[in-house]
Amino acid sequence: MVPLLDRTAFSLRDPDGQVLLDTLSGLYYEPGRVRRLTDAAGLPPGEFAWGAPAVELWFDVLRWAAPRRLLRPLVEAVAADADSGAYPVFKSLLAQSAQTAAARTDDPCAVPLIGFGRPRAFIDREELRGHLRVLLHPNGCRVLVVTGDAQSGKTWTWHLVSHVAESLGGHAPYLVDFTHWAGPPAGPADVMGEITDLLCWERFRVDPRESEATQARTLLSKFKGLIRGMGDRWFVFDALDSANLTEPARHLIEQLAVAAERRETGGGLRVVLLAYDRPLPLSVADTVLTERLRPVETGDLRVFFGRVAEGTGNSLSDAAVELLVASVVEEALGEDGDPHAPLPFSPVFRAAASRARLLLTASGGSCD
Repeated sequence: MVPLLDRTAFSLRDPDGQVLLDTLSGLYYEPGRVRRLTDAAGLPPGEFAWGAPAVELWFDVLRWAAPRRLLRPLVEAVAADADSGAYPVFKSLLAQSAQTAAARTDDPCAVPLIGFGRPRAFIDREELRGHLRVLLHPNGCRVLVVTGDAQSGKTWTWHLVSHVAESLGGHAPYLVDFTHWAGPPAGPADVMGEITDLLCWERFRVDPRESEATQARTLLSKFKGLIRGMGDRWFVFDALDSANLTEPARHLIEQLAVAAERRETGGGLRVVLLAYDRPLPLSVADTVLTERLRPVETGDLRVFFGRVAEGTGNSLSDAAVELLVASVVEEALGEDGDPHAPLPFSPVFRAAASRARLLLTASGGSCD
């Protein structure tokens, strides 16, 4: 697991991140004292609203510092301040060794490419990577909801989830995808049938005379009883916005996610909901992880190629990166495409993966 101070996204869903924010805002609540620390770490003062309350100011500072790899220098500056000596959190975080570029590639959440032969590219998705680290934490959240416009890459999330779970030696995650469901819309019995088949369980029996809502409650209770104590199990549900599900079937999946977030079966159950655009019940709405996908931009491509090169122990000149980005944009959009506009998901990811594969081949590196 990548230490908090070496991550490129700061999230309050991370228990360590929450402790850091609470300690900083409680100890350094005067803007002048905060400014001295950020100046010492090399953070530009013009980026922050110095009149904001301490907790908001520190949250902005931490979120700004993370993607620029300035969290560690910032906490080093805090630890060097005499007033922080009574707070062990700073030294504890710094004791988590800084990672080299090679070591960072050992974090399965951080990989830019997955697979051999024709690898899949993961461009940006920093928020997703941070969320997966929280899901992996023993005391972290247990549900992730991914939304976004059509063709924004929601389904692509599955590949990174699968890679992360398998890389850490756990059970391969289970994908329950209703994209190509045939026949009448799937009801609760159909949904649970998909789940039990994946788990190699005998299908649960339901009374066909009962309403679908009653069937859903019965099926959920049986599932919770059997999944308890089975260790880590990840379920990814896709196409939840399609017309292939009845309303009681969606409610069953929703309640399964609620059970996971509330740890009703222990802490091993994780649920990822793809294309689920409606709110979860209030009992878990404030704790589940959410990600709204945004279009990829050329700046994301620059970071992507830099990471691919970094993973091989090499570096690329700015000119080389710009050539790679330009070639991806031209292939995806054509010669007359606007590189400043949001980029189309599928052609950009295909083109970026093919060029990244050439970088790996030239250096003798691997995709994951």
